[in-house]
Amino acid sequence: MAQRLTQEQKAERGKRAEDAVARRLWWDGYRILERNYAVRGGEADIIARKDDVVAFVEVRARQEGSEIAPRDTIGPGKERRIDTAASAYVKAKRLTDVSIR
Repeated sequence: MAQRLTQEQKAERGKRAEDAVARRLWWDGYRILERNYAVRGGEADIIARKDDVVAFVEVRARQEGSEIAPRDTIGPGKERRIDTAASAYVKAKRLTDVSIR
């Protein structure tokens, strides 16, 4: 049986996962624009850009052996918060002619 993690351990695991995802995005040619971007009603773990694509990334760390895919842990509320953050960021930075992902 898996041991339960403390809040501190979960936060550390989340930070390591975000660092790994940011490195992978950079390696794939993305420029990291923001980390832990938050606005009223919205947030995104990483905002990255490659050419004309701006990606709003939610990082989900799972314990090894988890049967639940990370994507399946994102519900409608979380999707709305990411959409809110994306809209606010694009408006604040006056980004035009970009694709949002």
